[in-house]
Amino acid sequence: MANSKNNAVCYFRLFNARPTKDAFDLYLDDKQVYSYLLYEDFTKYYPLPSGKHILKITYHHQIEPLYEKKINLQRHQIYTGVLAHKYKEPENFHIFCLEEPNKKLEGLHLGIRLLHFSQHEGTLCLSTPEAPLPIRRIRYGQASSYLVREANAYTLNIEQSPEELTSDTETSGPLAILRNQKFKPGRLYSIFFIGEGTAQFPYKAILSIDGYSYLKIDFESKSTS
Repeated sequence: MANSKNNAVCYFRLFNARPTKDAFDLYLDDKQVYSYLLYEDFTKYYPLPSGKHILKITYHHQIEPLYEKKINLQRHQIYTGVLAHKYKEPENFHIFCLEEPNKKLEGLHLGIRLLHFSQHEGTLCLSTPEAPLPIRRIRYGQASSYLVREANAYTLNIEQSPEELTSDTETSGPLAILRNQKFKPGRLYSIFFIGEGTAQFPYKAILSIDGYSYLKIDFESKSTS
């Protein structure tokens, strides 16, 4: 992994969506960059040169790798990796490497998207208490497009897609709720839906500010300088 700041043309962070009490260490190109990563934790964004890199996950203070993944990062992009599991294989580790789109916002608007990394087998949708929103049928491991709204405080419900509801589930209510959450203008947000739906690891909605809002990086000016 290059150390020169001149080569830092993309960014990567990792989110632990794997429901367990175990703590993990993260290695990037054989260098430990994060220690004691717990469930629901995010790492910081790491500046990296574009190109191929190797991610390695170990148990905390252990050397033997639990999982390795090769990733290819494109220049002038921001990524979030999600430590989770393969679809319907909760015992198997997997890291999803998701590009964060640079959504342009105008005026007092914000962008919000939904990502499904829970063990709920159905697809998900996002709604307010008043009406459904056009984020629907999000499958496991998938991120929706950004929904642009006026900046305000919103209560957001994460629900099973209505197309999949049966007589047993149609009155069960939201799977998780973000209550009266204040969203600021000019920001991009992600809602990570995680959990097992059990008492130990209930379904949760984790709200995150995305890299283009957090890092304030102007890749366009860097590419012309």
